[in-house]
Amino acid sequence: MKNKISHSFYYNQSSKFFIKLILAYFLICFFNFNLKAQISGYVFRDFNENGVKDSSSTFLEVRLPGVIVNAYNSSNVLVGTTTTSPVGTYSFTGLTLPLRIEFTGLISGDYSSPVSTTSTSNKSSVQFYSASSTDANFGVNYPDHYISKIDPDYVVSQFEANRPSASIPDANAMLIQSYSARGKDFAPSIASTAEIGGTWGITYDRKED
Repeated sequence: MKNKISHSFYYNQSSKFFIKLILAYFLICFFNFNLKAQISGYVFRDFNENGVKDSSSTFLEVRLPGVIVNAYNSSNVLVGTTTTSPVGTYSFTGLTLPLRIEFTGLISGDYSSPVSTTSTSNKSSVQFYSASSTDANFGVNYPDHYISKIDPDYVVSQFEANRPSASIPDANAMLIQSYSARGKDFAPSIASTAEIGGTWGITYDRKED
């Protein structure tokens, strides 16, 4: 009888030990899975400044390559650095949480778009993560993509029919006018046909401005 009790006690203790061992194993796996996390996202041009990357058939905001992304641990030590790919994406794997993600290397004058809370939104240039995330995104704007003048000028080409041959060299070929001009407001000429010939289309060259 004593032997049976002794064996029963031994088996019960062994079972408890193995159960604790299995639980500890799963806790360690779960803990490591959460600590060795992945942080990924993309950088995009938020042209309409709504804080969200818009992707539709009529309006597509592009992603931005070449942006430097740094990862810092809780001791403020740089533990990872990467650059957004040609399609504007980046990722960190195998880093220990928590992490601080910072975006640098932008074009001079770039600034952060409004912060939003959706999955495809801008989360600002400095972000903090205590769990894995695939939505560590950053939206930026560039002032030169916009116009600061309230009433900007616009330029158009002009063709004049049935003019006497003697006056053709002085015919107006390009005009400039303010955007708010209406009715019969006079549009000054900035080039004649003698200077630029016939102009079938106009485009803007920012490098020459």
